[in-house]
Amino acid sequence: MDAASLLVIEGLTMELLGETWCNRGAGLRIPSRSLKLAEEYVREHFDQPIGLTEVAKAANVHPGYLARLFRARHKCTVGDFLRKVRLDWASEQLSQSNASIAEIAVTSGFYDQSHLTNTFRHHTGLTPAEFRRASRADFSSS
Repeated sequence: MDAASLLVIEGLTMELLGETWCNRGAGLRIPSRSLKLAEEYVREHFDQPIGLTEVAKAANVHPGYLARLFRARHKCTVGDFLRKVRLDWASEQLSQSNASIAEIAVTSGFYDQSHLTNTFRHHTGLTPAEFRRASRADFSSS
């Protein structure tokens, strides 16, 4: 469980509610502007705790509709997307900055270094320290 997990749960709940209210066979129109606004909001606020409702408000759509749009386009929840943005930013910082792993963890929206380490290892198979060493070794051998 992490801050993004709550967003994942909220998104899945909204998807379920949306499915019960909508006709599945009607198809899902994917307005790219709404998705773009939602994606931009997540990218701009990735370092803060955010909820589906505020992302949907930024995209000018209902939270349940946004949850369904996201799943249809990205094959993941808004929370999963947030976690990916955080991991991408942390990866970039690990390879390019001298900031401590703990500092990168907190700055990228994770609770602490342990939270980043567990999430990072789960998604990449490496700890942040291992990733940092490997990325710098690759860079120095280029």
